[in-house]
Amino acid sequence: SIALRAYLNNPDLDSVLLGSNNILGIEYLRVLQEIKSDIIPLTIKRHGSTYHSKNISNYASATAIRHALYHNKSLQELENAIPSSTKRILDREIEQGKAPIDENAFNHMILTKLRTMDEKEIADLYEVTEGLESRIFEKSITSTNLEELKQEIKSKRYSLTRINRILLYSLFNLDKKTVDELDNCGPLYHHVLGFSEKGIKLLQEINQHSALPVLNRGKDVKALYDKKDTLAGKMISLEVMATNVYNLFFPNPNQRIGGSDFTTSPVKLL
Repeated sequence: SIALRAYLNNPDLDSVLLGSNNILGIEYLRVLQEIKSDIIPLTIKRHGSTYHSKNISNYASATAIRHALYHNKSLQELENAIPSSTKRILDREIEQGKAPIDENAFNHMILTKLRTMDEKEIADLYEVTEGLESRIFEKSITSTNLEELKQEIKSKRYSLTRINRILLYSLFNLDKKTVDELDNCGPLYHHVLGFSEKGIKLLQEINQHSALPVLNRGKDVKALYDKKDTLAGKMISLEVMATNVYNLFFPNPNQRIGGSDFTTSPVKLL
């Protein structure tokens, strides 16, 4: 965003570029233009809290909702801030011991991973540029926790958001070569995570007309995962790996089993 503001040289655009999700919206517009899409974009003014606000209101931000869950607020306090279908899912996940996950859960795991990597391996990670690998390598040795590491690494050039992404990439060995490879090939499947009543009809249409495979059952995911020598297999294996690691942080130890992508059905919002 700093580079974009400097390029446009228009101070009045600062409020737009710094607004919640606005940069993402600009990226959508850029891609639509790039692919000469017939899609006509429609902007919708954001109401209520900004993205980083932690205040609970009728228009609460995702950050506020996550913060409330992490700090053991009751779901009754969130009742007016989330749809009833979302509340039902959260009720179920909390009852089963799958939520909430501690926001500091990945602290030691990421620090451990970084301390097993050399500078070359860190340099190969996606989004690591301009000698950032040396800074990460050095500070991962002297930092005692992840928050301390982030504060030591961040600067005007390297935003906290970017640092957060890079630290997660390290956990999954997500390097530039892999991202470029998968980015260049584009989507290779549709992975259905959930659907509403209207979504069922749309799914039927997609199943009939899509040129890409539709993964809406665990066994579909497993079949593609087993094709590790293909790009699609490589792509889905990253999803499975992320799920397996995520499951380790469920509050209920009995729920921390891996392989749930092969057994879990899409969420139905009916």
